[in-house]
Amino acid sequence: MTHFQLHRVPHRRDPHHAHGGSCKQAQLDLERSEARFRSLVQHASDLVAVLDNNGIISWVSPSASLILGLGPDEAVDRSVLDFAHTGDREDLTHALAYIA
Repeated sequence: MTHFQLHRVPHRRDPHHAHGGSCKQAQLDLERSEARFRSLVQHASDLVAVLDNNGIISWVSPSASLILGLGPDEAVDRSVLDFAHTGDREDLTHALAYIA
C-alpha cells in the first residue's frame, strides 16, 4: 500500500500585506523561503509534487526518476491517480476532493 500525504498550500498573499507595507523585506523573506523549499525538494529522496485542484501534476521533484521510473517532465500534466496503486485510488480520490 502506498503512503501519501496531501497538504493544501494557500496561494501567496500580497507581500505588502504580510509586512505592513515593507515590500523589500517581504521580497527578501520570499526569496529565502523559496530557496529553502527548493533545496529541500531538489535533494529529498521522497517524491514531492504540486497538483492542481483536479489532481493533475504541475510540478514534480527530481526523485520522480527513481520512484516512478520517469523523468519529472514525463509526470507533468498527468493525473496523480495514474501513479497510485489501484487499491489506493479510491482513498486518494476522496483525499483530493477533501482538500480541493
